[in-house]
Amino acid sequence: MVYWTYEVFADLIALLASDGLRLAAIENFAVKQWSDILLDGPQRDQQMAAMKQMIRDGGRAGVPCFGYNFSIAGVWGWVRGPFARGGAMSVGFDGSKIERTSRFRTEWCGTCAYRENRGGTVPPVSDQELWSRLNRFLTELLPVAEEAGVALRCPSGRSPMDALRGTARLVNKPGKI
Repeated sequence: MVYWTYEVFADLIALLASDGLRLAAIENFAVKQWSDILLDGPQRDQQMAAMKQMIRDGGRAGVPCFGYNFSIAGVWGWVRGPFARGGAMSVGFDGSKIERTSRFRTEWCGTCAYRENRGGTVPPVSDQELWSRLNRFLTELLPVAEEAGVALRCPSGRSPMDALRGTARLVNKPGKI
């Protein structure tokens, strides 16, 4: 598994600075880097250890913030259609057109254990289970981020639904957290 290292972060920050820019945040982790953290899979502990090191390296290089979207169903399940002014193609939300199961591991992770055992889909995950996984993630990662001087940011919910593709949504209403 490839994670960004201190050298990669430092090079990125230097490259931006050479053009008078400043890095504000790294938005979300690559799915392959934390799929088993989200899914409570067999590589969870190894991925968590690597995630902690990546946060330490980012902090040492000057990355101020990492954003994360703790979602199994994807960012929010957008659909393409003529939603923009004048009927121009854009993206929108239509809950009735979203697949009912999540193909998270098959599509994004390739060679994961669930693919063989679950036919490429992720079993339903309850609200309580997803909150439990988030709590465990933050309990382990927040102290590392604080020590590294890195902020962690969870974006607002992008779906007004309580569940999407058979899995609970954590942040889908104002004031839910």
